[in-house]
Amino acid sequence: MISFRACIVFGALPLAALGADLAFEIPAVPVSLNIAGQVVTITVSGNVSGAPEQPLHLNLRADLSDLQSHMTPLLLAELNQSNRCGERISVERATLVPAAPAGRMTVQLHFEKWVCIKAFGKENATRLVGGNGTVQVLLTPRVDDGQTVRLDAEIGEIDADGSLGELLHSEYGNTLRDKIREALLKAIQKTSALEAVVPAQARPFVTIQSVEFAERGTGILMLNLMGRLTVPLGQVSSVLEQFRNR
Repeated sequence: MISFRACIVFGALPLAALGADLAFEIPAVPVSLNIAGQVVTITVSGNVSGAPEQPLHLNLRADLSDLQSHMTPLLLAELNQSNRCGERISVERATLVPAAPAGRMTVQLHFEKWVCIKAFGKENATRLVGGNGTVQVLLTPRVDDGQTVRLDAEIGEIDADGSLGELLHSEYGNTLRDKIREALLKAIQKTSALEAVVPAQARPFVTIQSVEFAERGTGILMLNLMGRLTVPLGQVSSVLEQFRNR
């Protein structure tokens, strides 16, 4: 919150006469997600700082520790499939850890590929390849158009033997990468949406400049978002009051 001294100054002087820099803490706001029928809570907090006559700095911090603990059910819901003819995937375990400024997803899964062949009026399913494997995907948040957060995804280490390893290193590895990215992106975009923390009056003045994953403590993944709050001088006081009253 604004310091007691700053509050007195706000009440006594017009904002144009305020020469000191502002330092305004945004109270923590819980953002709820539904992942495979389970409620996941992400806490978003931050601050606004700078000189009133210039664009203000907006910093938001999202604690993703509860999301990290639900990676297995998240990917299980998004990736698991059991096609008679095609891929059969079963996610055994998934983890997401900091690799600042990115995050590293590690997925342990069982994978099979089946084909169906018709012969003598009957269709028979035959397994071409199958086994257990571990796939790592490096996920890096980016900003689009100063408003939207997206994720870049890059395949990391793949640990699987024989023909399954060859399949994951080639065609199906990229498919898994994209599915993993889309699964996590749904949660990240809801967390980073300005509606979660920024009052409606302030949103038209916000531009997101950068976003990155960071680590807090040991292994806790944070999403840090940095932006600018370009508020007309006459509206700074009322906009900050909206932040304080959320």
